[in-house]
Amino acid sequence: MATDDKEGGTLVSAYEDRIGAANTGDEAYGYWVFAVGVVLGVAGIALFLTSESATMMRETSIVLSAAGIALLVAGPVIRLPLQRTATYTTYTGLAMCAIAVVWFTVVFPVDWSTTTGNQPVAILYALGIAIIGVGGVFVPLVSPTETRTGAAAAQASGRASELEAELESVSRERDELADERDELTRQVEEGAAASEQASADAETAKAALRDELESVRQERDDLARKVEEGVAASEQASADAEAKQTELEGEVTALSDELDALRTSRAQFELYPDRKGEFRWRLRHRNGNIIATGGEGYTRKHNAQKGLQSVRRNALGATVVHATPAAAADEEPAETGEDALDDMPLLPAETEREESDATFELYEDRGGEWRWRLRHENGQVIADSGEGYSTRSGLTRALKGVRRNVGPADYLRFDPVSFEVFQDRGGKWRWRLVHRNGNIIGDSGQGYTRRRNAKRAIDAVRSGLEGGSLEFERYEDTAGEHRWRLRSGNGELVADSGEGYASADGLEEAIERVERQVPDADALDVGRAIFEVYEDRGGKWRWRLRHRNGNIIADCGQGYGSRHGVHDAIESVKRNAPTASEEEEDDDEE
Repeated sequence: MATDDKEGGTLVSAYEDRIGAANTGDEAYGYWVFAVGVVLGVAGIALFLTSESATMMRETSIVLSAAGIALLVAGPVIRLPLQRTATYTTYTGLAMCAIAVVWFTVVFPVDWSTTTGNQPVAILYALGIAIIGVGGVFVPLVSPTETRTGAAAAQASGRASELEAELESVSRERDELADERDELTRQVEEGAAASEQASADAETAKAALRDELESVRQERDDLARKVEEGVAASEQASADAEAKQTELEGEVTALSDELDALRTSRAQFELYPDRKGEFRWRLRHRNGNIIATGGEGYTRKHNAQKGLQSVRRNALGATVVHATPAAAADEEPAETGEDALDDMPLLPAETEREESDATFELYEDRGGEWRWRLRHENGQVIADSGEGYSTRSGLTRALKGVRRNVGPADYLRFDPVSFEVFQDRGGKWRWRLVHRNGNIIGDSGQGYTRRRNAKRAIDAVRSGLEGGSLEFERYEDTAGEHRWRLRSGNGELVADSGEGYASADGLEEAIERVERQVPDADALDVGRAIFEVYEDRGGKWRWRLRHRNGNIIADCGQGYGSRHGVHDAIESVKRNAPTASEEEEDDDEE
């Protein structure tokens, strides 16, 4: 009979995709043999009708027609579920037809008669067709039936085995179901007992809940009474709070005025090395008198700065203790001031606010932005805006901020970097490390609730960089710029870079500058604004007025040959800017 196994192939897959599932591989192959025979036969007939005798086209048409007829006859036979002997007989006949076709190509046209053809070739081809018919019709009829009977017996035996296996499986399932039934019966009995116990417990719990509900109702009534009493007390407390708030607002206003007055100092701290190489400080009044000095020398400039900052923090609220005569007998050692600092330029004496000798000139530059400049009556521009403003009203608001902040602004000198301690809009104290070129090269990683904590953070950064307890962390932000973070040993973020760098080499250079310059950097509290005094690349001294939000709101119009000159310029601005009049220019003169 035909092959039982169905091997997967391209022809079988194509048959199953387009026609249906094949029971055997021969079923699919027989279909394709038949289809090819149809195509070849049609092509051969078409060529035969259009060709002339004894030509190559006529030979091709006869070959295609003969092959197509043989395949048309063999295809259905191969597709039938016949015995193996019948299938092999069909293949034998098909092979004989193929030999006859090849023989025809040899004898045509020389030994081929247009009337009778070639007898041997025709006989061989006819014999092949006859064998294909015998394989498809007579072989199955004369074959013994024992094979089919044996196959049926084998199938019956296999079916019996399958039924026995199914019966055994059903028996096992029946036993399992019986066990499950017994288990469910036991669980039902236990559940019934538990249900009875639960009913008893529920009755007990219900009684307890009734008692608890009654207690809750009593507590609710007591709470409602207390709430009514609390509302009455709250109304009285609200009235008292409003009165207290009014009183506190008055105190805050008074304290604010007092704080503004305290920010206006008439003296400056001077930090210098004595003859022994120790760093000392002294507080010199504007009139030239030394009103305080450090009680001891410091081996490092950083420690002297810390001592100076401690005096600035603690002097304002310090109490006065009157020494006894015995204690007064111990005289303090003579001051160790240095002659080299006697000629240090002093801040000009502060005078009463008088009429300004300068005028604010408001103008629109060539870029369409509004700017201002402060011009002295001698024609010199002593200050100008640090940036342009898109509207006239924006310039007016900025000018009001300059008038308000320039008077109490303190000084900060960069050598070449300094720390600025300021309070942000959220009321948090922060610090930033500013280079003399105005760039913010570092800032605090967080805000602090108190000023002293921000200053302690600065001291921690100084000592950590000096002692090696802090570690730089390098990373690349989302914009592709290189930045650094400074972390403590426990991983806490204590500082980060104020700006990004285009390359890793630039970042490494910035880190080296921070490590080298931070230990000796000065620190100053920033009120609303601060004057930053610095020396530019050309050796000229300049100033800029920076708001505590980091923006440059004013800068000098020119450079100065000495620090004394830039201090005089700052005092001129502080003296003239608050009361200077305004006038609008038609065009940009610069």
